[in-house]
Amino acid sequence: MDDIIVINRLIRLKEVTELTGFAKSFIYKQIRMGNFPAPVRIGSRSARWELHKVLAWIKQHKPSSLVAA
Repeated sequence: MDDIIVINRLIRLKEVTELTGFAKSFIYKQIRMGNFPAPVRIGSRSARWELHKVLAWIKQHKPSSLVAA
């Protein structure tokens, strides 16, 4: 049950950038293009991302395998 609580929490942009390794400008561009989960508005000037959606995006976009040279 603890896993469900952790996965369903809301995270700030700083955590999104740390998890993905991408800059906030890249993340917002991907949102505009429909390629990244949009944030949830929690106030007139505040937004958060659903952790489970960000983790699913990361899982979907990670390299499937490393190619040896």
